[in-house]
Amino acid sequence: MANRKIELTIPFMVTREDFENLMVTALEGGIDYWGYVEYVGEYNPEKGKAFAEWLAGLLWDGDITNLEVMDVECDRTLGYFSIDRLFSNVNHPDFRTPWMRLLNGVYDAYDADTLFQSGVFNEVTYG
Repeated sequence: MANRKIELTIPFMVTREDFENLMVTALEGGIDYWGYVEYVGEYNPEKGKAFAEWLAGLLWDGDITNLEVMDVECDRTLGYFSIDRLFSNVNHPDFRTPWMRLLNGVYDAYDADTLFQSGVFNEVTYG
């Protein structure tokens, strides 16, 4: 019997906590070799929230729609992170495994970096 290739789409739910974990891991270590987030506004954290977690909340709640991502070497804009772009890439073959790792709690900075890049570039541009 010959092997068959079957494409499966598995539905899953991304929670606010999942998204916050992704953003904290990406912004506090995953992307720091190629970029950083430029946020022009007043940092007004909720009690006990780190900057990256606070920004994730603003994106999740729709208070801001994107984040400007700057080149770490020459301070030029590389693109804009969008939560809509991030979620539109959930079933893309390059991003399925990092999503599954994140949702199972076994992700690392590389996975967070990969997913963050999908929200900026629709592809992995660095690394």
